[in-house]
Amino acid sequence: MTFDPTPFPLGEAVKNWGLVVGVIGLIVGGVTLLTSILTMGFTRGPSVYFSSLRASLNEFVTIAPRRVYALASLTVREAVRRKALMVFVVFAILFMFAGWFLADANTRERLQIKVYVSFVLTAINWLVIPVVLLLSCWSIPEDIRLRSLHTVVTKPARRIEIVLGRMLGFITVGAIVLGIMSVVGYVWIGRQIDDKQNLVCRVPVHGKLIFLDREGRPETSGVNVGDVWGFRSYIEGETRARAIWNFHGLTSRRVGETLRLESRFEAFRTHKGRDMREGILCQFTLVNDRREDAFIFLATSPTLNQAAEFLRQGQFLNAADELDAVAESFRTGETEVTAGGVAIIGAVLDLSSRAINLFEDRDAGDWRADLAPAMQEASQTANRTAAGIRAAADSDLTDLADALSAIAAVFRTHASHLRETLVVVRVPRPQFEVVEYRGENVFDIPRKLKYEGTEQDIARKLSQTITALDSDGKLVRNGTINEAAILELADQGELTEELAETVANVLGELVDDGTISLAEGALDVTDGRSRFELFEELVRADRLLTPDVWQLQADLFDDLTVKGRLRVEVACNSIQQYLGMARPDLFVRLKNRTFAVGYFKAILGIGLMMCVVVAIGVASSCLVKGPVATLLTFSVVLIGQVFHDFMERLVAGEIHGGSVAGTVFRMHTHLNPSAALDTTAPVKTLITATDWGFENLLRLVSTIMPNFNYYTSTAIYVENGFDIPWNASLLPCIVAAVGFIVPCILAGYLTLKFRELEAK
Repeated sequence: MTFDPTPFPLGEAVKNWGLVVGVIGLIVGGVTLLTSILTMGFTRGPSVYFSSLRASLNEFVTIAPRRVYALASLTVREAVRRKALMVFVVFAILFMFAGWFLADANTRERLQIKVYVSFVLTAINWLVIPVVLLLSCWSIPEDIRLRSLHTVVTKPARRIEIVLGRMLGFITVGAIVLGIMSVVGYVWIGRQIDDKQNLVCRVPVHGKLIFLDREGRPETSGVNVGDVWGFRSYIEGETRARAIWNFHGLTSRRVGETLRLESRFEAFRTHKGRDMREGILCQFTLVNDRREDAFIFLATSPTLNQAAEFLRQGQFLNAADELDAVAESFRTGETEVTAGGVAIIGAVLDLSSRAINLFEDRDAGDWRADLAPAMQEASQTANRTAAGIRAAADSDLTDLADALSAIAAVFRTHASHLRETLVVVRVPRPQFEVVEYRGENVFDIPRKLKYEGTEQDIARKLSQTITALDSDGKLVRNGTINEAAILELADQGELTEELAETVANVLGELVDDGTISLAEGALDVTDGRSRFELFEELVRADRLLTPDVWQLQADLFDDLTVKGRLRVEVACNSIQQYLGMARPDLFVRLKNRTFAVGYFKAILGIGLMMCVVVAIGVASSCLVKGPVATLLTFSVVLIGQVFHDFMERLVAGEIHGGSVAGTVFRMHTHLNPSAALDTTAPVKTLITATDWGFENLLRLVSTIMPNFNYYTSTAIYVENGFDIPWNASLLPCIVAAVGFIVPCILAGYLTLKFRELEAK
């Protein structure tokens, strides 16, 4: 999948639409008022202008649906008399012989389906749009030429009703043609496909993608391997480089008991040999890493990078020592940093503080109340210090050093609680191979997952389990450890029999030597430590067997998903090889929808495009003759379909080669695109001014012209076997259609109202 579905910014779109329509309306209103004044004088001109405006508003308010319906019915009959339905003959001929040429175009079933679906949707689009374009552009000019429109405007029918009736009539004709063609095309596709199981619409959930470089630092993109197409970034094999997807909105009700992941990664080899038939090894890891969430931003600061590494590994005392060492180097002047370096420290501390404040109280506890304010204070101190360095070149970092020491003190105070509450659950999945041009990989992940835990994972698990038994009153019976309750954990699948017996025996030994007490029927650690600290010490001492024999169980939604957010890390496990991916290359698949749902959504997209073309054609035909209206409407469709994205990328500066005038000058002087312009100052000024004019002209055109790629993109989803998303595809289609049809109705009405109805 080479497209990247992104949510449509509805609020921003409505705001821009209102601004553009308002500005154009003010310009048109101002020009017409000025024209009225110049032609009729200051006394009569404004009076005539505002009376015409009131009359126009009155016509809008008093629109008669019966007259609009009558005009629409006449329009449909007229289209039938003009043999518009002959398009079905062309459509039938195409489908009669299409099977000869499209059968077995691809050996893979899914690609063959793509060929069939693409053919049907393209044929429908290319047949319906030209028909409605010609009908809408020639109807009103022909009525004016034949003077049949004169008999209509002399009746009670208003001109706004004529415009609406024509538009609704042509849309009805197009809808009839589109409906019949779509049903025939759907049946034809079904007859061509043998295995109906492949004829479905997948429902993807796309996540947000970030990268870690080979040192484990966060980056916005991966490695560039020299590919001209920069759609994908790459991660290096056998390093700490990772591609990380964060999926949102995943709940057991929405996903079910099995999570399905589908990937389409790209392999890039730095060396080739006998292993070419083998793929590049890739591995998924499902992660719930609260330490990473809290402290990953600190790794982007060179000064705090080492402390960040200790924090991400759960070594909070070592991190405190590192922060104190950094603070001491600031005080003694041993380390000199620039204002930019200090500003980075302030920025990453602020980000970490914000991340920590997002934790729930039950996940954080007292340490959050101390750590987040300390980081925020240090961030503000760093910003003040950076401003002081810029203003007076004073590199006194004493205040910043004190702020870092305050953060270190918090880590020392809450080290144990941080290790217990900042949960880290990492569940690696089996490796798989990514081979060039081999298609997608689909993986089903069960809800219950086994994984080997770290010492802290085991201690946390035991602490939670024993606390649960203790709270239920099952742990202590008759003043001794109830071994039967612990052994029941083996029957429940929480522990193996060997581990349950070991835990029961060790707890009994701790009661005997006085390490724990059973006062008042509850377990208590006599030296004041928490249960987590006690079990962490026992695990490190191998008293509860070695950690490698512990197989912990994680629940996909209870242990790995936080508020519907699931993190999936992708690693490349082939040394000196690279794995490429973009945001759409990994997604969660929900329950499939039937092919009919996606197919008729794509038909709806074509229908909305047809409505826009009809509106533009009718509006233009109200002002100019049929050939000119046809050329104008076709130009709008061509620009909106082919050149709209190019204009947007050109205005945004994403086109390689520079500006328009600068490119022309470089071509004339045979200058390399990467070289600076070697010319005089007046010529440079002229080039800059010309480029500014071209840029604003293109920005204006791209704003006014409809983007028909919204409508054609719906077909791309269905062709690739996906359901059409509402927020990324259907919503912009509907909003764009309404946004252009309304101004076209106004423009058609005004031009028809104030023009003379004679044929010339």
